[in-house]
Amino acid sequence: SYPWDMGGIAGLRRFLERSYGLADHIAPAEPESVTRQLHKVITKHTTDIPETKFNTAISALMIFVNVAEKEGITRASYETFIKLLAPFAPHLTEEIWHELGHTTSVHLETYPVADSDLARDTLVVIGVQINGKLRGDITISPTATEPEAMAAVHSNPHFTNRLSGVTIRKTIYIPGKILNLVIPE
Repeated sequence: SYPWDMGGIAGLRRFLERSYGLADHIAPAEPESVTRQLHKVITKHTTDIPETKFNTAISALMIFVNVAEKEGITRASYETFIKLLAPFAPHLTEEIWHELGHTTSVHLETYPVADSDLARDTLVVIGVQINGKLRGDITISPTATEPEAMAAVHSNPHFTNRLSGVTIRKTIYIPGKILNLVIPE
């Protein structure tokens, strides 16, 4: 058993209010980051919902709301978001759908399909460790090779100071995740 927490209800209410309020952030155009985030949510939903991972599916929606509030959203993206939210908040999304001028139910609409190219990040921030301790991060392509990651480290003044005159004994690089440099202590 798990103890009941009223704070969870309050948080859910705030999320639904913010979802409803996204209509105030509709703009004629949206940044690429919002479009990418929307396609990440669609991708996440297509895998998480059939596996009954509802918490992570809702979490992806919450992350999208944060991004859309800050950067703006088009009407088409807002409608797609409403379709994604519909399984979790059927009454609210039905109301929003009709306020947007639709005469049919949101639940009769075709579920969105992700564009895999848009769901992929063009840049990622990875942590850089020195002897297993996180010392900073670099921004690189998620498919960057080890030499490209090392070039980014050497071009960063923060790391240049730490690594000047030091021989790197071993490099452990997991593309798109982390870079660990082992140096003599």
